[in-house]
Amino acid sequence: QTGCTKIEQRNHFPAGATLEFFGPHLPNTRITIKDIWDEEGNLLDAARHPKQIVYVLIPFAVTPFDMIRLVSQ
Repeated sequence: QTGCTKIEQRNHFPAGATLEFFGPHLPNTRITIKDIWDEEGNLLDAARHPKQIVYVLIPFAVTPFDMIRLVSQ
């Protein structure tokens, strides 16, 4: 409802990067991530650490195990 999505990231990506979301029930959809927050609500300039939990705003619904790939930084 809020658009805030919890992500366990595997590779570094900065705020401002274009990400592609895809999955079995999700058409390939690209968006540019404006802000990234950690679990404490701190604004980050990038998601840097493997398996780090971060939050981003996206304008569509995703389901568990949908995947994300970095398109451009």
